Amino acid sequence: RKKVDVNPKTSGLGGPVAAVAKIDSEDTTNNQYFSFEPYEFPGEAILVPKAGKNVSLPSEEDACYMLVLVTNGKDLTTDVAIFDVEGDQAFENGPILRFPLPVFTPHLLHGSFAEGVTFEFG
Repeated sequence: RKKVDVNPKTSGLGGPVAAVAKIDSEDTTNNQYFSFEPYEFPGEAILVPKAGKNVSLPSEEDACYMLVLVTNGKDLTTDVAIFDVEGDQAFENGPILRFPLPVFTPHLLHGSFAEGVTFEFG
């Protein structure tokens, strides 16, 4: 029923990927948005369930944190922003924690890595 999105076009917020949204597909009056600075661009969101919560249950589906890399196009720096997604208005309050990475990560650079996993092509 709910999802997290980047660059919500219907919210009227910011330019190329400048905002994140928590969408309620059953009641759009419950949608929540957070807009970054005009020179900041969020990357792909990662949802992490809270300890002891079962996000497959409708009553706990938003019991998670959202981690997102935020590229600062002005200073060429990258931060990690962590949002509490659970509850009304929690998302719109902005990140509960934000800290800089020691290196710049270009916008939308993402991937998953697993030690010892390889692919054979051909």
